[in-house]
Amino acid sequence: MTQTVFYSAVTHVLTEGSKSAYSQHAGTALDDYFISSPLGMHPNMNFGQIVRGPGQKGQQGTFTGILDLRGIVRIINGVLVLRAAGGDAWSKPRDDGFRAWTLSYVNWLQSNSAAKQAAASPKSVVSTRTLCSAQVLIVIIAIMEHSS
Repeated sequence: MTQTVFYSAVTHVLTEGSKSAYSQHAGTALDDYFISSPLGMHPNMNFGQIVRGPGQKGQQGTFTGILDLRGIVRIINGVLVLRAAGGDAWSKPRDDGFRAWTLSYVNWLQSNSAAKQAAASPKSVVSTRTLCSAQVLIVIIAIMEHSS
């Protein structure tokens, strides 16, 4: 997914097509996965890296699921490329939908106990990546809001 959006956006720019199939492909992937599909991803990692078992613990994801979504940075880079390139693949409703999803995810990262556990992990790589990812997303959202 992360590579689909990013490389489709870059290929769209390289082929210089305002109605390129590459930009359409990236837009459809974003719609299906983040924006409009009922089967898309919710803006949280509540079930990421779930460890099955009895009781409440067997129904919740672990903090390592958050690390699995670190590739969202590549998706956001693809979104920024599509926004800058213009064309018919990036619209205000798509922009608003992706921005809303990203804001919800950042809010979840800052408030969820699994996210806080990842941030407090004694493994500095885990805590640094989690905190940096949240901060990068906040900055990117601010850029997106001011440039639209």
